[in-house]
Amino acid sequence: MLMITLFVLVVMALLGFALTRILSASSDTIVTEVYGVRALQAAKSGLESQLVAVFPLGVAGSDPNGCASDTGYQPIQAAGLVNCSVRSLCQTQEYPIAGVRYYRFSAEGACEAGDAVVSRRLSIDARVSL
Repeated sequence: MLMITLFVLVVMALLGFALTRILSASSDTIVTEVYGVRALQAAKSGLESQLVAVFPLGVAGSDPNGCASDTGYQPIQAAGLVNCSVRSLCQTQEYPIAGVRYYRFSAEGACEAGDAVVSRRLSIDARVSL
């Protein structure tokens, strides 16, 4: 009878340990997914701010001086993006013979969750006739 009791206790302890590991892994996965979405939104906001700087709403034409080559990581002060930052890049290429200017905007959003950092990168291209 003592052997059966000991066997049941060992099996129950192993099951408890296995369930704890599964729940911990599931929790880490959810945190990574949530911070991944936040990093994606940070990158989107970085792209949108670049687009508005170069192509202001209601104004014809573009401003090549509004194209920041590298802003470095800037923290975002929005309620849903706490512990997130964005790095924006912009490159221009002019082809005067064709009368065209190309823009390449890219932004990388990064969010910190404890000791983990989750980042997402987005890029967009635009063309303007000179």
